[in-house]
Amino acid sequence: MINFILKNPEVVTGTRDVDGKGNKLKKANIRIWTKFFDTISGIANFEQQLGRVMLMGSGSIPEEHMLLFSQFVQNKLDKLISPTEMLNGKSKEVIKKLTEITGTKEKKRNDLASILSKRLINYCIANEKDLTADQVENFALILESDVFTKDITHLLMRKVVQVQKLKPITHRPKLMEIYI
Repeated sequence: MINFILKNPEVVTGTRDVDGKGNKLKKANIRIWTKFFDTISGIANFEQQLGRVMLMGSGSIPEEHMLLFSQFVQNKLDKLISPTEMLNGKSKEVIKKLTEITGTKEKKRNDLASILSKRLINYCIANEKDLTADQVENFALILESDVFTKDITHLLMRKVVQVQKLKPITHRPKLMEIYI
């Protein structure tokens, strides 16, 4: 459920205390969200069990946040591709799936691209010692594709130099253009 928190950080950060009408906004802390996510982790298909999921969150999670979660599930954002799938899958299939999620240049979903890029680089940072040459190559091919906009790719490249095993991809011509 990392994707949900990345898409809706206000549910834990509480960036505002009141709405535009002066009404006090409720917020749940990360412990409550973690407990909620642990509780629903055994449910295989959130969409089919949405009523049950909503019931499990009621009382501890503010109603407006549960509505955000419901919308998240209904938009199938709980089914976004994971970093391990991105790095371990066949690159052409992964890029095709990522393009379906993030859209084309005309209808780019930068919100989803941002979530996926954060998940991907964070995974690489956390698992650097275990990254294989094939995973590094898949990472490079994803960056060279049109999955992410140039600004997101540029931000990723700034993080890539911090990961020793990913540094060689900074010498690829297409990525050098974006990074420099």
